[in-house]
Amino acid sequence: MYQTCSVVCKVEDFKPASNNFRSEFIGKDQTDRKQYRGISFKKTQFGDIEDINYYPLMKEFIEIAGKSELLKTVKDYCREHCAWLKTENDIENHAIDCLLSKAYEYWKDFPKQMPEPDKWIFYFKSIKMLERNL
Repeated sequence: MYQTCSVVCKVEDFKPASNNFRSEFIGKDQTDRKQYRGISFKKTQFGDIEDINYYPLMKEFIEIAGKSELLKTVKDYCREHCAWLKTENDIENHAIDCLLSKAYEYWKDFPKQMPEPDKWIFYFKSIKMLERNL
C-alpha cells in the first residue's frame, strides 16, 4: 500500500518569509485577570510553523537532504564568530537559519563548499510534526 505524499520540496523552500509573534489567550487567574502566552512562529510558503516545531523539523529536512555536514560546518563557524549566541541550541538554530538563507555563501572566511545538486524531499503524511503545521 502506498502512502500519500504531502510535500515535495527542497530544504531552502522552508526559508521563512518572516519571523512573527502573537499572543494567545489561555484563561484567567484567581483574580479574574486574563492570562496570555506568547508564541513565536515562522511564516513560510507552507504556512505558519511555531519555532518550537520549526527547528527540529528543519534539522530533520536537512538530514534527509544530505546536508548534515554543511550544517555542522556552519554551526562550527557560528560557534566561533557569533559571540552573542550563548547556548548550543541558539547556535544550532542560528546555523539552520544561515543554511536555509544560504548566508554562508557570502562569508569571506567560510570554507568553500563543493556545489551539490539540490535534493528533493518527499515527505509523507505519517510524520506527525508536519501534519499539525501544514
